[in-house]
Amino acid sequence: MSLNDYPDQVKFQAFSVVISATKIGTKMLIYLKYDVMEMVNDIIEKEKEVWRSSSEEIHNLYRAKIRVCKAYALTLCGATAVTVSFLQITGAFAMVELKHQNLIHNQTIEPIFMYLTIFPKDKLSNLYLTFSLQTLWAWLGVNFNTMTHLLFLTLLTYSASQLEILQVKLRNFIGPDDFIADVSDAQYNEKISILKNLIDEHKYIIG
Repeated sequence: MSLNDYPDQVKFQAFSVVISATKIGTKMLIYLKYDVMEMVNDIIEKEKEVWRSSSEEIHNLYRAKIRVCKAYALTLCGATAVTVSFLQITGAFAMVELKHQNLIHNQTIEPIFMYLTIFPKDKLSNLYLTFSLQTLWAWLGVNFNTMTHLLFLTLLTYSASQLEILQVKLRNFIGPDDFIADVSDAQYNEKISILKNLIDEHKYIIG
């Protein structure tokens, strides 16, 4: 049975699965090329610095970003899982109904799957194995799709939080005592050194 023999719905369904798999593969190549996992290690180290900070404003800011990231993650995971589960469950009911129709009318109509894979045995005669394989592909698809999206999401949220933390530090960088006339050159140089360190710590985000 060639691809042209399938109805348009099946073609679009198969095409969407191919597009999703291509997107996942592309994102993983980007992660490998730019060593994204090293950035994740940096997030862990920077987070330790955030909680070691004595600024309650920075703590509150970071907690707010964590809540936003959790909300995005739950929405993404939930939407992906519900969508794939709905397609799998409706497909399973359709296969059981098709098997029943084939038995009544003595037909051999081939079932339609979300994941069109090579299967050496008769699919309708091995429904449990067929369902197990389809569930495996769905589980892999949900996990890889969700994790690759969440990694991007985490990095973007982290970058935004670091820029806002830098903004807080720069805002609190100069106090009222820094404007008095008898500030020594040593004190100015110390301020300049601290400012350079702040910029160096965030230059990979600033660009």
